[in-house]
Amino acid sequence: MSRHIDPRYQSLLQKSVRRGYTRLVVTLGAFFKLLGAAEKRWFRQQTTIMAFRLCWPLAPNLTFTRHFNSKAAGMVSVARSVKNQDAAGLGAMAHAFSTGDPSVLDNSEADRIIRIISSGIKRPDDFWSWFDGHRQSGVSSTLWPRGRGASSFDRAVIQAAAYLAATTGPPDLQPEFGQESRQEPLSIDSADGGFDYWVVFDHHTREGQRVLADISRDLHIPFSQLRWLLFYFEGARIGQRSGSAWWRRYCQWQFKKVGIGLEQAHLIWQVARPQLMAALTEDASRLHREIYRWKKSHQVQVNELKTEILQFFSALKAPGIRQKSLF
Repeated sequence: MSRHIDPRYQSLLQKSVRRGYTRLVVTLGAFFKLLGAAEKRWFRQQTTIMAFRLCWPLAPNLTFTRHFNSKAAGMVSVARSVKNQDAAGLGAMAHAFSTGDPSVLDNSEADRIIRIISSGIKRPDDFWSWFDGHRQSGVSSTLWPRGRGASSFDRAVIQAAAYLAATTGPPDLQPEFGQESRQEPLSIDSADGGFDYWVVFDHHTREGQRVLADISRDLHIPFSQLRWLLFYFEGARIGQRSGSAWWRRYCQWQFKKVGIGLEQAHLIWQVARPQLMAALTEDASRLHREIYRWKKSHQVQVNELKTEILQFFSALKAPGIRQKSLF
């Protein structure tokens, strides 16, 4: 996570996008828009990173200009998308293999693909030269970011998405959940009242680290197991998912890596979840109040960004809007 930004706000943005809380995404977009250049640059990069992680077929189709509203519109699109996390799962396992972890392999034919992406991580120029050669087969490479400025993990996810696009072709984008047709006007008025603010406090936050350590000790659960269970059951929860066989394999690998089965995980989580919620109640309430008060005092800016996002989507059909690389 960026050192320039409060980890709570980074986590809140990511969780709200995953779960499809678009109104909260717009509020946070307005918040980041009023910050400095470093924070806006982080938001800009996160738009592409989260698109590839959460809905890779959507990512190369996002349109960006030099204006902030195009990045906020992209984040809203990701939030409303039916998620496909195959690139995230494949990229994560290939990244682990490239760093010397052979446990991602299961002696299946699919291991070959993990090895290919892992090789591409180590030799990115060769990988992208291979990908560029697929233009003639109908795969456009002109809009694909090459990951410059991204972490090695996120570069692996982008390469995994490129490989999937080149070898299998991107699946058709499904209608955004809550819409019968992608031709309908985009709504960004989903209610945010049910958002569980306590899930923001994962191991990337100081509060989450403290509570995870305390409950891990009290319940005699290994910290690595509890951290993974929090991510699997809450942090990675999404609005709606399609396909994602590689994501399922990634999750199965993680369960094996922390030494726990899915059935046992459910039993442990039934005990651990209420304790985590109770321990984080005060922190969650404090963050919720911060967001509410900020939005109340900046309602004009929030409404302005919402209008700009809707206008941006309306203008996408007009000629002359060019893609701007985020890396």
